[in-house]
Amino acid sequence: MIFFVVVTVVIVGGCAAASWWWVTSRLGESESTAVYDIEEAADFCATRLPDEVNERLDREQLNWLLGLHLSFLRRAGMATYGGVDEVAMDAGVGGETVVAHEDEAVDYVFRQVVAAGDPTPIVDVVVVIDLSNRYLAAIGAFGPSVDLADEES
Repeated sequence: MIFFVVVTVVIVGGCAAASWWWVTSRLGESESTAVYDIEEAADFCATRLPDEVNERLDREQLNWLLGLHLSFLRRAGMATYGGVDEVAMDAGVGGETVVAHEDEAVDYVFRQVVAAGDPTPIVDVVVVIDLSNRYLAAIGAFGPSVDLADEES
């Protein structure tokens, strides 16, 4: 009887050790994921907005501009809305380095602002995107910077 208890303990312990090893080795090889919280991002940006921009933007506009910036990053393949996000997956597959320039983000967001008929000036868009990029860097969402001159060579 004791023999069967010992064998059972060894088998269960071996399965537990193998499971632990498998999970930790998979986690060690996978990239970490940064979670973008729009309210936290808005708080981060709101406390750093220059006074003149803060006077023109309310919280709803700030959240909208941050959402547009996130939409740009998603279309560029640098962000996902979670789960199976086909737009982000299509943009991000191929194994190539994904690069999105800040000027492209400003152009995209400002085009959306103009299309919506919103009177937000471009300087406000630039400030919000800069602060959004700082927030993304603070949560570890950006990888290393890429020198575009090296990429074109």
